[in-house]
Amino acid sequence: MSYQPEERYWTDYLRIALPVIGLMLMLGLLWFWTAAVITGDETGTEPTQTPIVQPTEVNQPAPTPTPMPTVEIQANPGGGETPTPIPPTPMPVAQPADPVGTFGFATEDGVNLRSSTSVESDAVRMLDTTTRLQVTGADVTGTDGRVWVPVTLADDSSVAGFVARDFFRPE
Repeated sequence: MSYQPEERYWTDYLRIALPVIGLMLMLGLLWFWTAAVITGDETGTEPTQTPIVQPTEVNQPAPTPTPMPTVEIQANPGGGETPTPIPPTPMPVAQPADPVGTFGFATEDGVNLRSSTSVESDAVRMLDTTTRLQVTGADVTGTDGRVWVPVTLADDSSVAGFVARDFFRPE
């Protein structure tokens, strides 16, 4: 018959704890190596930064806010409870005017520089997208309803005329 003591010594606990701690350390090391392989992280290399370039438009006119139309309600003149809507009055939207001295270009090749604010007026010169123009005054609404920009050629101020706003691109 053998005798087993009821008390455990601290060495008995070490026989259980040390293998568990060793197993946990090995699992942590395996986890670290796996994460390094998956992410491609190599020891001894420094991370490089890639610059992010975001294109922005330069010298673009600010958008013009569009006013909301208002609707007024007026009581029915017959004395009934049904209100009669009054149609809204249109609000004028101001066209942004280029200040005098602003430079710009035609938006496409073959745009005509006109002698006055009409499509029927004589063409002073045919413009292309490389012809630089200088604004000489405020925008003018022509007899045909178009908005015209008074301009001169930037390199020859003796050549003057009007370009339709649709075909003028400010710098």
